[in-house]
Amino acid sequence: MTKLLIAILCAAALWPLSVEAGTLYGTVRVGSTPAAGVGVSVACPGFGGPGRPPPATGDATTDTRGSYSLRVEANGPCKMRLQRDGRTGPEFDVFVANNSLRLDVDADTALGRVR
Repeated sequence: MTKLLIAILCAAALWPLSVEAGTLYGTVRVGSTPAAGVGVSVACPGFGGPGRPPPATGDATTDTRGSYSLRVEANGPCKMRLQRDGRTGPEFDVFVANNSLRLDVDADTALGRVR
């Protein structure tokens, strides 16, 4: 029994942190209405650019009730953005943790203002 406990503790200590990433989920509303077909993207630490390493990313599309759910294999400060009808909204900060996190997002029709 002691050997089994030691083996479990060793395996837990060596388990990569990215496996522990939680799920981001919530509802996207445009105006006061849940919005279907909105792309939700998260990148950790950010969406990058020339000369930056590729970020850990997660993508989802809202369902008919405006709901989304995605996993990002990272922990810490990240950036999120919305896409709809060929428009991409500005990046905004989110924090990805080991636990699941509900994040409801309200946006204007042009995705220019997100809260």
